[in-house]
Amino acid sequence: MTGQRLIVIGSGRQLAAARERARELGLDEQIEFQGSLPREQLWERFRTARGLVFSSVRDTSGNAALEAMALACPVLCFCHQGVAWMTDDTCAFRIPPGGWDASVEGFAKGMMKLAADDSMVEAMGKHGRIRAMVEFSWDAKIHKIEGIYQRVARFR
Repeated sequence: MTGQRLIVIGSGRQLAAARERARELGLDEQIEFQGSLPREQLWERFRTARGLVFSSVRDTSGNAALEAMALACPVLCFCHQGVAWMTDDTCAFRIPPGGWDASVEGFAKGMMKLAADDSMVEAMGKHGRIRAMVEFSWDAKIHKIEGIYQRVARFR
């Protein structure tokens, strides 16, 4: 696990506080804050990352997690709202929503497992990519919609 870094992408309201907290904890060398990135750069980060930590409890859709899955990046997320529906246990560590300590522990355990196990990263990434393509690609959506239209047409 030596040499691995946590890369934080985004520019939300808590960015300055997160940078300060990392400095206070002496983690400046282990955490890199990259701010907002253009889509192509973000996708390249997903392609090379050991996992996406998607800790949002307010984002109802979780599209960042789906993008990561499509790029074979394992996901760590709350088992909550849209991301709970998009993921399963083959491609994501799904942490039950709960108190602060339990949530932090759940994410930490998942991060440590991914940091230590290359084969797990590869397998979860592969399963996530397959799930994204089979369940959530435009072709899959078209097929599902066509099925709905066919069922509705039978009732006419």
